[in-house]
Amino acid sequence: MYVLTDLSPAKLLSGATDPSALQLLVVAFPKATIRFLQSLHAKIYVADETRAIVTSANFTESGLWRNYEYGVSFDEPAVVARIRADVVCYGALGPEVMVQELQVWAMAAAERKEQKIAAERTAMLQRIREFDRKVAAFEMDILRARTRGVAPNQIFERAILHLLHFGPKTTRQVHWGIHAIHPDLCEDSVHRVIDGYHYGKKWKHALNSAQQDLKRRREIGYS
Repeated sequence: MYVLTDLSPAKLLSGATDPSALQLLVVAFPKATIRFLQSLHAKIYVADETRAIVTSANFTESGLWRNYEYGVSFDEPAVVARIRADVVCYGALGPEVMVQELQVWAMAAAERKEQKIAAERTAMLQRIREFDRKVAAFEMDILRARTRGVAPNQIFERAILHLLHFGPKTTRQVHWGIHAIHPDLCEDSVHRVIDGYHYGKKWKHALNSAQQDLKRRREIGYS
């Protein structure tokens, strides 16, 4: 089993993604692979290589049983294989998530929700500041899992190759595409150091290094 989902702090804190449910999934299917890609919004379900469904429905009780949803089912082997390959291709842009991380994030998300409720009820400045501090720490834990101690230019190399797979791009289009894939690592207003590597404001410097490295290895070219 292969699951690609968005485990960004906003999704976890809002309950849009439930790490506890993913934990149970890994327990039920020990060989399951969970990968994390921020900004993922597609809802795609593939059964082996026999059927694929592209739909508006989330993988929730409401999405599967109660809501009015719309989707398209495919059973042509070539189409199913292409859809499955696209999902795996997207997944390669993000890191694999360990079950231990899911457990920690599930507990942290639940705790942050309780603290937020308490802070909103009391409106105490100290509690609000404590809540903001813990949310920031929670976000940093997830960012560390996202980067896995890998230099930003290596992360951006994979994204560049993914973008160019769909045809030539201008520098501006590459910048836009990288920002869309990794918005949390490409915040222009924040300077962030993760395990010694610089992200945020300096992301375009790392992106330029990634392009030069790919060109030097002749994996890409300029025209």
